[in-house]
Amino acid sequence: TADEYYYGVPFTLEVWLEDSWYQVPFDEPVAFIEIAFLLEANATTEEGISLATYFNELPPGTYRIVKVFQTENRTVMIASTLGIIVP
Repeated sequence: TADEYYYGVPFTLEVWLEDSWYQVPFDEPVAFIEIAFLLEANATTEEGISLATYFNELPPGTYRIVKVFQTENRTVMIASTLGIIVP
């Protein structure tokens, strides 16, 4: 977008079950560092999240990672969908 956004390390993981998204609880209590990253206007960024760090075992299914992005005037949630397949 034409706006700058700030975002942090925290995320949630959600699973698609019976036509709705449900938050997946972390295996253990999690504390994220409080740091703000800047996403400049009209820019892109990538972030890798190792789900194995937070979840011991996830069954096959459709999941999404949700992160919060903020400007001075608004907050938006962005989600990226992924599938987990067991060979």
